[in-house]
Amino acid sequence: MLMSVIFGCSKDDSPSDSLVGEWIGNDVYAITTRGDSKSHESIVFAKEKRSKIVFNADGTGVDDYFDEAGEPAQEKFTYTVSGNQMTFTSSDGEVINFTVSISVYQSIARLTAVRKEEEPNGVQHENRLHYIRR
Repeated sequence: MLMSVIFGCSKDDSPSDSLVGEWIGNDVYAITTRGDSKSHESIVFAKEKRSKIVFNADGTGVDDYFDEAGEPAQEKFTYTVSGNQMTFTSSDGEVINFTVSISVYQSIARLTAVRKEEEPNGVQHENRLHYIRR
């Protein structure tokens, strides 16, 4: 499950740096830290398996994604944004905090959502989710 943010285009059809709108999942970059050791994993989604997330201006949204078995799935969510911090609440009540940024280069807007977690044993996980919009 993942999320998307704001949507809009200017008169010149350039992508907006707004979170609201439809975003297409592009890739995930995961870093796991165990003491002094780090492991990295990068997953680029196949075109036919890309997720789509829609952020509505009213703080609701829909995440269309593929589950672990590769089957299509959908989840509705709510979100709030304060500065570059987004709180994402799934339909089952799970709350996930992300640091978000949006950059625009030529005709592509890129949303980066970073989630950091630490296990009780000190292992740290950082997942960087990347979405694009034209």
